[in-house]
Amino acid sequence: MPEGRYHDGVEGGRVKKIASAADVIDSVMDKYSDVVERGKLGRLEQREVAGVLAAALFEVSRTFPDEALVRVRDYDQIAIKGPFKYAGQVGTMKKEGLIPDDVYEGLVSVQAGRVKAGDESHVGPSYLKVKGLMTNWRFREFAGRQAAFVILDHLIENPPQNRSGYIVAIPNMTGGAQIGDEIGKQLHALLEKFIQQYPDSPLSDLKVWPGTPYMRAARKETEIAKTKPQLNSLVEGFPLKPAEVAVILVIEELRTASETTQNARRTYEEYGYSPARGVDIYDVSFFDYRHPVGVQRAAREKAPALYVVPGFDMFLEASKQGYISDSQLNTARDWLSDPWEFTRRILPAMKSLREKEDAAAAALAR
Repeated sequence: MPEGRYHDGVEGGRVKKIASAADVIDSVMDKYSDVVERGKLGRLEQREVAGVLAAALFEVSRTFPDEALVRVRDYDQIAIKGPFKYAGQVGTMKKEGLIPDDVYEGLVSVQAGRVKAGDESHVGPSYLKVKGLMTNWRFREFAGRQAAFVILDHLIENPPQNRSGYIVAIPNMTGGAQIGDEIGKQLHALLEKFIQQYPDSPLSDLKVWPGTPYMRAARKETEIAKTKPQLNSLVEGFPLKPAEVAVILVIEELRTASETTQNARRTYEEYGYSPARGVDIYDVSFFDYRHPVGVQRAAREKAPALYVVPGFDMFLEASKQGYISDSQLNTARDWLSDPWEFTRRILPAMKSLREKEDAAAAALAR
């Protein structure tokens, strides 16, 4: 282990050497052991899970800055360093009528020449790498079980159309594979226990598929409709026919504007796995920013959006624990309340930073 990578932590009154991000996460799980143990028995309040998530993200980032899992910038910091960019494309949002024309044009202009035309992204004040926590089995078990409780509660209140088929957990691409696999296993255990207690329940003939397929690439429905590739070239390890499936869980570890989720859902529908044919589809994530675009997309598709931690709860818990300032919290609040007004406010700073970068590049070229 390189020098300078050891940090002291305390466990049970003893000094514990912190040698890696995994050790930091373990220390957080130890600190919140009461919450974690209660989380094995039942569904926790969202703020409790948000507190564990915030501590894990920020402790790793503070202890190992080179392996940071979270960053939050306020308006002053954005003016110096710029905002963070997200995977969702503003061109797709424009086609769907989800972004104002002036904001779209401003983002396209400021990113021109920096990204391929059509790949311009939306922006915000935070960077999160929740999947970095999912490599730790203790955190993954905690997160997966809480997600499974959320899903089971929804199933109890809304039994699926096909009550004798499989529930299939299918994470989107490899980023959600670990939490997707954990959710499937935890849901299997909870559903079996529920059926034993309530054998006459509408869920009594449901089963969780004993495997975890995953979506290799969530392509847009226009591309799918045009080329119509074999489903097994898009989804690895999914051998079931629509009549055998009760529910597909489209799983992400983190959800922002839901473009990937929407593409995945529409892919399944294109191949016959749709509510119209008796297959219910749930959008599932551990952390959901509750970005207005993502919320609107789920509402338009009439797709249940299930999640454990809503975005602002994490920021609020981070503030309570002293990880972020009031100005950072307020900037995050502004963004999640109205991302387009937030973007209008920071576009001048983005343009100024772009002009400085272009001037520096021109000076180097001379």
